[in-house]
Amino acid sequence: MLAKVIWCYMMFLVTISNGLVLKDTSKFFGPEKTNSEIYEICTSATATNDSTGTFQSPGFPSEYIQHANCYFYINATYGSNIQINVNYLNTFNGTTYGYLQISNSSMSVAKLYGRLGSVDYNYSVGNYAIIHFYLYGNGYYGSFRLTWK
Repeated sequence: MLAKVIWCYMMFLVTISNGLVLKDTSKFFGPEKTNSEIYEICTSATATNDSTGTFQSPGFPSEYIQHANCYFYINATYGSNIQINVNYLNTFNGTTYGYLQISNSSMSVAKLYGRLGSVDYNYSVGNYAIIHFYLYGNGYYGSFRLTWK
């Protein structure tokens, strides 16, 4: 429990420094789920400690056509290793005006952009992951889907 409280405090500091507000902090203290849940960035919880799940852009598989600068945090048990699989990625004209970035607690692991469609990109990030979905502004579009375990 102490580890979860410390992690929650660290997340609070990270989100304050990024100018973000967590929408659902109750997930930090709930038991780890065994079933897989689907989350949509920018619309549902911004953090989870679920051991598996699916994460996607709003309205997937449709393109998301709005400004987006959203973060999602995955926290696993200390010593575990989150495996992220990007299944689909499509961003505005293949430019950096829209991207999906995957980071661990200390560095960026991948910054993905382009009209790639169905893909199979795998990343290992340790026990903590930050997913960042960015679209420059209205008129720019993107969609993605990933799973983790």
